[in-house]
Amino acid sequence: FNPKTFLIFAQKVQYNTLLDMKIQEVMKLQRKALGITQQDLADMSEIAIQHQENRDGKGNPSLSTVEKIMDILGMEVKYEIRQTV
Repeated sequence: FNPKTFLIFAQKVQYNTLLDMKIQEVMKLQRKALGITQQDLADMSEIAIQHQENRDGKGNPSLSTVEKIMDILGMEVKYEIRQTV
């Protein structure tokens, strides 16, 4: 664990969250901050690379897939259910 890398990541997430950052982008930032390649993540998660950081918007990973990847990356997914107006 490198505190400096974590701080840089936290600052990026904090800033980019304000810009409506997509979850794939959060995954990518955290993966890079940890020094994990996409292939490493695929090996650890048993989830194909094309399902990890799908940038074309065509992917629709299941919640369990997202949770599994985020868990490996040391992050937690929280869900909020709210009524829309």
